[in-house]
Amino acid sequence: MFRARGLTAAFLFTSLWCLPLRAQEALDPALFRVFLTDGRTLASYGEYARADDRVVFSMPTRMRPAPGGFELVSIPANRVDWARTQQYADRVHAAAYAASRGAADFAALSSEVARTLNEVAATADPAARLVIAEKARQALAEWPNTHYGYKVAEVREFLGLLDGIIAELRTAAGQTRFSLSLTAPLAAAPEPPLPPPSDQELVEGMMTVASLAEAPAEKVGLLQKVMQLLDSTMGLLLPEAWSARIRRQVQGDLAAENRVDAAYALLRTSTLEAAAKAIRRGEVKDLEKLRESVEDEDARQV
Repeated sequence: MFRARGLTAAFLFTSLWCLPLRAQEALDPALFRVFLTDGRTLASYGEYARADDRVVFSMPTRMRPAPGGFELVSIPANRVDWARTQQYADRVHAAAYAASRGAADFAALSSEVARTLNEVAATADPAARLVIAEKARQALAEWPNTHYGYKVAEVREFLGLLDGIIAELRTAAGQTRFSLSLTAPLAAAPEPPLPPPSDQELVEGMMTVASLAEAPAEKVGLLQKVMQLLDSTMGLLLPEAWSARIRRQVQGDLAAENRVDAAYALLRTSTLEAAAKAIRRGEVKDLEKLRESVEDEDARQV
């Protein structure tokens, strides 16, 4: 009786990997996300690189018809929600694995476990059959945890069938006390990655990075890039009211940066002139006061 059941189980398992996957939108395996602690999200084409207290990554400025117009940006590492960012990277890796090697690897596992079950059916000694079946179960149970949770639902289904077979084998081998399995819990089925960001989300992401920029030149460069995007062909496809609001915001930010630059240029000129006069007079106290004045003005501009 068991030999027939073992062959049936082997057939069922080899057929599991052929079950169709749920249809889903084709996703770019290189499109990651960086989640910020304030809840905002940035698109990253390729994985980020962490250098000391900064995070560097490449932001796409358009997604359609294909990702392009990349901007290399950096943000403070302490503004990143690392738990969510890493969890999402795992989702991207899982989707990439499923789209590439997943089916072939699972087919190889299917064939190996089916071969083992056929070996169980062909083995006469009950104790030997049990050892072979338990080994097959161990390999099957561990597989999803090392393969991004791929086909975990199918694996869980067949583990139930295999557990029934192992219970019969233990009875046939004269075992009345069964040991608990030490196999780690099965990995959960991974969530699919998010859909590609919209053009609006990409523009808003550039605005977010600009607000986090430490160097004025970097901030101005990003804001000017946003203006270029709004003036491009892509900008013509964006909602008019939204584009107008973003344009006003960028123009205001650029004007503020220009005012700060002008104030520092004036401060530099006046400071150098005052320092030159103090040096000619030999007034050390005036130089000290001048330094304090510069520091106060710098703090006021920040």
